[in-house]
Amino acid sequence: MKRLSVVLCMMCLLGACAKDNFQVEETYAVELGSKVSTEAKAYLAKDTDKEVLKDTVITFKKDKAYSVDKKSRSLKPTKGKYLPVGKYHATAVYDDEKESFVVEVKDTKAPTFVDLKEEIIIEVNAENVDLSKYFKAEDLSETKISVDKAKLDLTKEGTYGITVTATDTYKNAKAEKVVVKVVSLEVAEKNGVTAMSDGTKPQSKALKEKTAKDTDKQETQQGQGNANTGENTNTYTPPVNNNNRPSGNTGNGTTNNPVTPPAQNTCVFDGTYQDLGNSGLVFDTKEEVDTYANEWLYSVENENGHDYSGYIAWTVRDNCGAETQKWTINWEGARK
Repeated sequence: MKRLSVVLCMMCLLGACAKDNFQVEETYAVELGSKVSTEAKAYLAKDTDKEVLKDTVITFKKDKAYSVDKKSRSLKPTKGKYLPVGKYHATAVYDDEKESFVVEVKDTKAPTFVDLKEEIIIEVNAENVDLSKYFKAEDLSETKISVDKAKLDLTKEGTYGITVTATDTYKNAKAEKVVVKVVSLEVAEKNGVTAMSDGTKPQSKALKEKTAKDTDKQETQQGQGNANTGENTNTYTPPVNNNNRPSGNTGNGTTNNPVTPPAQNTCVFDGTYQDLGNSGLVFDTKEEVDTYANEWLYSVENENGHDYSGYIAWTVRDNCGAETQKWTINWEGARK
């Protein structure tokens, strides 16, 4: 009897230990983008008895924001890829004990710049310059880009330092130093300038006027080369044998030398395009480009399957070299 009592006492002690080992914290923090587990081992202490872990049931309060995915043993968001920032209430039940706790999804990570331009070249006196459009940042929350341009003067040639900052909805921020070179019209024409994210390159009024004059001059010269003026119009006449001329025409029976028809220099659009970027795709509007590019870049099937993390949209030219109203995608920013 004494031996049995000792065994019973030990069993009670073990049961008490198991009960004492069943403990949860009041709040658990999970980073935005990480899964919210429904397994007991995610919330109980690492040294918790295996039997306690096995028999503990975790239940989350019903919510329209998610459902329970039994296969992955986690909460599955109703919308989007990740469970949004917020607090999610749950209970842990073991035997006759029940503990309530909260899982709080937080965004504590700063945005990451994509294909950061450490140097930007802008023509002096360029118009419609939006410095924020020279940069792109990625984050799981909405992100805004701001630029400290207090020391920048676009009316004077020179090298300037600016600070660009990407800040998400939850005030997580990443700042980078960037150099801006303001160059003359001549240098801009010769070496080019940096394009903004939409593919446009800001120009000064002087460069716009010069470009327009050069275009008009080129079109005038081309028109003069193609036009036939005066009474001596050179028309194509097929060879005529004098022996077969109609009445009223005279000749010595020799064949007239034909006049070569004029060259046709006017290009006709044949439905093909130039400058299609590395995607080879054509869209009617920039909005269609943005929609397609973002769906492709962040789709589940492409998350680990493509080599690009960003893109640039620009207008394309037709087969004659004339700028059109069509748009294309150029994928950029190889994944690391």
